[in-house]
Amino acid sequence: MKIVYFTEGPETLASSRLRCYRPGRALAQAGHDVQFNPERISGVDVIIIQKRAWERFGRRGIETLKQVGARIVWDVDDLYVWNDPPTDLVDLVTVDTAAKLKVYPGAVVVPDCLDVDDDAPRKTQHSEWLRSIVWFGGGDNAYHARNAIEAANQLHLEMTLITNLAGSSLNVGYYDNVHGVQWDVSNIDAAIIAADLVVCPYVFNGPQPREWIEAKSANRVYKAWGLGMPVAGTPIPSYIEAGLNYQGETIDEWRALYTVLAGRQAREYAAEQGYALAQTQRADVIKDAWLRAFEVVYER
Repeated sequence: MKIVYFTEGPETLASSRLRCYRPGRALAQAGHDVQFNPERISGVDVIIIQKRAWERFGRRGIETLKQVGARIVWDVDDLYVWNDPPTDLVDLVTVDTAAKLKVYPGAVVVPDCLDVDDDAPRKTQHSEWLRSIVWFGGGDNAYHARNAIEAANQLHLEMTLITNLAGSSLNVGYYDNVHGVQWDVSNIDAAIIAADLVVCPYVFNGPQPREWIEAKSANRVYKAWGLGMPVAGTPIPSYIEAGLNYQGETIDEWRALYTVLAGRQAREYAAEQGYALAQTQRADVIKDAWLRAFEVVYER
């Protein structure tokens, strides 16, 4: 099968990496002809256009792409309400979570790939007592860590935020116990496993609407698990479906979680369970979900 991806951004953009480059390379390793953002196309079976990338073509451009005989898939992993979306032009819409089916009924759910390389470091030695916590994510999402930070501060635990510091929605310097690390694809894995616990919190009284938050995928939880880390997070649907056992939202709930996970044995067991779950999201597994989606395209 010849497959072409038109990505929203480069591989350093998380959504393009997880929705296009990682699964695309897995498909190539399985023997398919895969191209990313080619200038010319011919003899193509399936074209995947990642969210905003369709705007580069416009509606007329998508109609032109269809003339080469390929099936067109529009992949949308954000809960956007688009102006004049191309849903009537494409053959299939794919999303990353079931929660997005409310906006895109009839779409096919294809999970994100595990964002961990085969040679990535893995945490195998866990400290006797919980001392350090880490959060990672986009700068606009940093404010979601505030309750987890406050709870850590009350228990005199260190906390690291790995993000785009210049664009952070949370003032890292405001907290005495918080250390900011500039996010970079080359250092994030080592920075994550340097801590004792990964937190994936959300707050629902911020600028993002609740439905937006609850539609988010579990890719950060799986990444942390794939690096051998124990994880605690706020119980949004995808985290519950992933099997996340340690759940909290309020300051009191986070403080209780830190107490439960204070000892090495609890964190070690959580990390081992999580690592096994993360393997179900490897690119060589998720590629099969993409192939099943392509089959749906040809059945319609």
